[in-house]
Amino acid sequence: MFLSREFTIGLFSYVRQAALSIDRAPPTYTASMRDYYQSHRLPSPDQVLTVLRAKEKSSVKDSRIARAISRLRRSVIVVSDSERKLLEDSLHGLGSVLNGSSNESELERNRIRLLLSATETMIRKKLGRASARAERVEHLNQSSILSLSPLAELAGPEWPLLK
Repeated sequence: MFLSREFTIGLFSYVRQAALSIDRAPPTYTASMRDYYQSHRLPSPDQVLTVLRAKEKSSVKDSRIARAISRLRRSVIVVSDSERKLLEDSLHGLGSVLNGSSNESELERNRIRLLLSATETMIRKKLGRASARAERVEHLNQSSILSLSPLAELAGPEWPLLK
């Protein structure tokens, strides 16, 4: 699967925020996670998965030459099947938290957090230095000394449900 660099920055920010939220959430975390996502108008994991699946179908249609040129220009990120599976599993885990279908045990919480952290690390490696841009997303970082940007500015128009 091929993803644009901007979309991948948005995805990185989204997964990173989810891992941090689960890690910092109180012991009974489902309601607080749901409230946080609603208050920040973040897309649901299902919406992100829908966009990813559409991108996967469209990347199959791209010509080999176009993909090669994009890779040389570093304007796309290549995601293997195993990496896509990791990404889907982590988003499904986050979705189970947000829709209340996961139990709030410490074991389940750690399993989902570790999936999200592994996905964050995978995307960080793919982005390289560009991942530093994601460190400056407003809702992830409250530092007054950094110049922060909204996710829409960093992730571009492809990111789901940004207005």
